[in-house]
Amino acid sequence: MKPQALLLLILVFGLTSLHAQKLDTADMSVQERYDFHIQKKKTNNLIGWIALGSGVAMVAGSVLGGGADYVLDSINPNKEESEVVEWLFVGGSVVAVASIPFFIASGKHKRKARIQLQNGAVGFNRANSYKGIAISLNF
Repeated sequence: MKPQALLLLILVFGLTSLHAQKLDTADMSVQERYDFHIQKKKTNNLIGWIALGSGVAMVAGSVLGGGADYVLDSINPNKEESEVVEWLFVGGSVVAVASIPFFIASGKHKRKARIQLQNGAVGFNRANSYKGIAISLNF
């Protein structure tokens, strides 16, 4: 494997383990935390789809360009075009794989928003939360 491609893969997978500064949500209301997590979910989901779409487009372009490569080799034996196609394929694959952490983060924020939703975050200005016990009888 080429050293540049190996270095690129190490960087991509190494950067996924980094974490940014945490936002202190202790002083936020339940509704604000729900809105925060929904906004983060939407943002991560959008970035994931953009990265996946552009990666697939780059791979498709390199595959279509690779088909024309056989014709170009017979006319012009210069290998610069094939190198571009190879780098486009590798770059598109890396971008498509790099979209996976964004989808994972989107799912995490969706779960956190659902927890806030269960705590009574939707639409009503509830000052107190009520707990209860339910009993069901099956006949």
